[in-house]
Amino acid sequence: MTALLKSATIVALLSAGFSLIQCSGGDSSSGNPGSSGTGVATITVLTPSQDASLPSGPVTVSFAVLNHTIGLRQQPHMVFFVDNDPVPHEFFNGPGITDQDGVLYRGAHTHSVHWQSQSSFQMFGLRAGVHQVKLVLVDAAGIALQNPEATQTVSFTIVASADREFRLEPMLTGLNLPLAMATAPDGRVFYTELMTGNIRVIDTVGGTWQLRPTPFYHLDVYSATDQGLLGIVLDPAFSSNGYVYVYHTVSDASRNRVVRLKDNNGQGTEETVILDNIPVGLIFHNGGIMRFGPDGKLYITTGDARQSDLAQDLSSLAGKVLRINPDGTVPNDNPFPGSPVYLLGLRHSFGLTFHPHTGTLWLTDNGEDDNDEVNRGISGGNYGWPIVRGIANDPRFVDPLAAFTPSLGITGIVAVGTNSPYPAEYHNNLFFTDANTGQIQRIVLQGADLTERGELSIAFGGGVGTLIDLVEGPGGFLYATSLEGIYQVVRN
Repeated sequence: MTALLKSATIVALLSAGFSLIQCSGGDSSSGNPGSSGTGVATITVLTPSQDASLPSGPVTVSFAVLNHTIGLRQQPHMVFFVDNDPVPHEFFNGPGITDQDGVLYRGAHTHSVHWQSQSSFQMFGLRAGVHQVKLVLVDAAGIALQNPEATQTVSFTIVASADREFRLEPMLTGLNLPLAMATAPDGRVFYTELMTGNIRVIDTVGGTWQLRPTPFYHLDVYSATDQGLLGIVLDPAFSSNGYVYVYHTVSDASRNRVVRLKDNNGQGTEETVILDNIPVGLIFHNGGIMRFGPDGKLYITTGDARQSDLAQDLSSLAGKVLRINPDGTVPNDNPFPGSPVYLLGLRHSFGLTFHPHTGTLWLTDNGEDDNDEVNRGISGGNYGWPIVRGIANDPRFVDPLAAFTPSLGITGIVAVGTNSPYPAEYHNNLFFTDANTGQIQRIVLQGADLTERGELSIAFGGGVGTLIDLVEGPGGFLYATSLEGIYQVVRN
């Protein structure tokens, strides 16, 4: 998963995904270091217009610059501040610049903002309400030019969509980056705080959600965008054994791992490493979503650790779905004997679900800037990354059920069964969330085995910002995490 950008950390995580792209000018006669020519360095915002009302979804900020050259690092360039965040994004231009390095935040690319052109960038996952972006021309050292024309601020309002089939009702807000969640048979909701390493518990009995003041457990984690406390799932026999499984990045950022805890009178105890040495990606591509299958095995998504070749390497745990026994051992019937690898060829999967009736595994995977995928998980299947993307019609690889271009930053996914409290028209549908638009989409499953794609539609049009995890929770309803809250998916 308070203002959208209440801290520097939150800005860097808007599309988890949790994930999810010259020449310098000389001094001018105006006295502005970094300006060029003889005029005053000036920046003007072209879009959006001042005080514009915009629908939920990506926002393009375009601008014009006079008498100043926006260059590479260590050259004059431009920075911008989003809402009340005091830490700027840096905007660069010049040879070799792409949407992976044209906008950097704390020295790294984030999924919340993409460089679009030499004079524009896109912002994703903005929640409904008023937002402000301040653009500032700076010199090679990153120091703001002093003339007032070198700074301009634009304010605009994101208007929540009200014409979709579903809305999101807040259950608890003001939370600290709630990422993944799981529901116990007694109605308690467990969730992970991405950056703090705390596992928190919410009491939901009686319909009123109350956050327990003391964390259930704390793990020392390394946190940066989609590193930290990434996944949580409860054992199918939780009522009797109290086991809680957690996926996290260890504190020295050397690896990801899965540990098991035991619920002892509401507190976590007996930390046990179940699976270790999962490759870690610098800032991005760490995966971490876990679900138990109908076979009682634990399934785990891993990212490619920003080393795309690892996704095709069966000796590596990166870029895969892993399948292990609850004690961490490798099942005898895994497709690659002696290996926890269940399927391969993924880039950055952050969603996993099993259909409650057919048992079919469904998962999401994110492309670079295109071909985000919804896939049917097949034992031993190869999903193509980095060799192919999207629907490739290559017999070596499994094609997705659906592919989306441009990228949505697809995150959580749930298959809704026939016992769901939602109307029958939504039974046997896939619902999935995304980080870039903050929408929920649904796919109608068809065919005798419910593996064929039917109608695709937007179920929720956005407005609460980036959406991350999506699970079935108390009462059988769907619940989604944003960067600051947990919401119930309610039919309008």
